[in-house]
Amino acid sequence: MSAPTQLRVIIEETQVHKLTLPDGIRSTVDKFLAAAQNNFQIQGSFTVMYMDKDFDDQFFALTSTDVIKNKDTIKIKEEFRRITTVSLEQSFMYKLDHYTTKLIAMMMAKGGVIGTKLRLFMDRLSRNCMQEDTRSDAAEHILKILVVHGADREDPVDVSILLEGREMFPGCGSTAKACTLLMGLIYALNLAYPPTLRYTFEVFQKLFLDLDGVKMSPKVQSLKLKLLS
Repeated sequence: MSAPTQLRVIIEETQVHKLTLPDGIRSTVDKFLAAAQNNFQIQGSFTVMYMDKDFDDQFFALTSTDVIKNKDTIKIKEEFRRITTVSLEQSFMYKLDHYTTKLIAMMMAKGGVIGTKLRLFMDRLSRNCMQEDTRSDAAEHILKILVVHGADREDPVDVSILLEGREMFPGCGSTAKACTLLMGLIYALNLAYPPTLRYTFEVFQKLFLDLDGVKMSPKVQSLKLKLLS
């Protein structure tokens, strides 16, 4: 009999639990997922991911339970099963246009230190004074949208998506389109949202793309209510 194992389990980005397996790690991913679903009383189709300490604690799809050790962190993420004929790119652009005016007003009305930083950012943005980005530090970024401006600081001369230091989608045309393509890339490759941008990507997914919008974190739910008020 295997030694008892304890794991830190993250469910849908916002719920963190401790999972105790008295008989140790199950022999297959399916058996492990079944044990987790039974313990947490969750139903549906899920993807299991594990935190890899060799890659700066990034999450990767779990294909074998051999890599799981005691006290490791596991993420369980529900797969999207909705079949739709609606263009997700059109949906993203429509919702972005629809919410932009209210979002800008909310940012400008924000008080305190955060409000000061936001107003400085919005002022620079309105004057097209955003700093030109370069590809010189591309290898340092796991996931990034690269926006390069020309000498006139007007529309970007190039917008591309970087993944693990490599330029995956050059010539995206605009930052908004790059965000849409990035969401498709994340789900196609089963990537986890970057922890520091998890709420940004949740807004993209649940407000702009209207995917799995029933379950939202409290922060995104609050933002939605303010946008609809």
